[in-house]
Amino acid sequence: MDLFVGLLCIALGGYLFKDGRSRIYKIFALLGAGAGYFLFPIANSILGGMVPEEYVGPIGAALGAMYAYSITRTAERALTTMGPPVAIILGYEYLRVEKGVDLLEYVTEIPQMPNITNEMLQGFLFMISTFLTLWLRSYLRKAVPIVVSGGMSGFLLVTGGDTIRTGEMPASTFDIEMVACVVVSLLSIATQVYFMRKDADERLEESIYRTDRRIAGLKAANEMTKGGSVAMIRCPACSKESSHQIVNRKEGADNVEVTVKCLGKDEFDFPCNNVHVVHEVKSA
Repeated sequence: MDLFVGLLCIALGGYLFKDGRSRIYKIFALLGAGAGYFLFPIANSILGGMVPEEYVGPIGAALGAMYAYSITRTAERALTTMGPPVAIILGYEYLRVEKGVDLLEYVTEIPQMPNITNEMLQGFLFMISTFLTLWLRSYLRKAVPIVVSGGMSGFLLVTGGDTIRTGEMPASTFDIEMVACVVVSLLSIATQVYFMRKDADERLEESIYRTDRRIAGLKAANEMTKGGSVAMIRCPACSKESSHQIVNRKEGADNVEVTVKCLGKDEFDFPCNNVHVVHEVKSA
């Protein structure tokens, strides 16, 4: 069983390693679907069997997937808005209590800074971090999924590898190689950032290419209509019935002498541009 769990951890970690920013929601939705598939029959039996037995599993899986996806999105928004301020406050307390580093001692050395307490400094840091978080929330919405999925990928890959190597799951958090988890997580984050920028560059190039094609099409249409109307005539040079731009019209006694330019293209997409004269017979 432990080996199976280890292989599953490696598979999930590898799945999140490159593109975890978008795949993390799919994983939680899949886990929610599995939980709903097994737990919804229990809830259905408590409710007196309101749902027929043949529909219990699919309905439970669908409800579990939707609920897990919604919870994941809500957690992402909570981390985006409240994660940095809470992390700063907890980090301040950790340094003061666990490491004996009191930042207040350094703050009071500033001449312009009045005498304040630790609670006042914490509130000041909380307000600044909250303001910066709201100001940079558009960037945090992109960064939070990458950091979370990168951390999960590193933890799953290292834990799965240790489980397969030792043959058993880690008994406690002390048995987990945190340095290796951090290194693999940073590699995953760097990989995701690289491919995210690469995808953004490709989308930008595609957008520019579409814009250029649209502009070229408008220019071609303008060139076709510039100087007069367009008529479908067989060209004596390329022997194709193609669009011709009417360059000039000269009316005679019995007919109209029309100078046209062929706008057709050959198999190599080169324009013909042959200028010739056709006669338009006047109707009686």
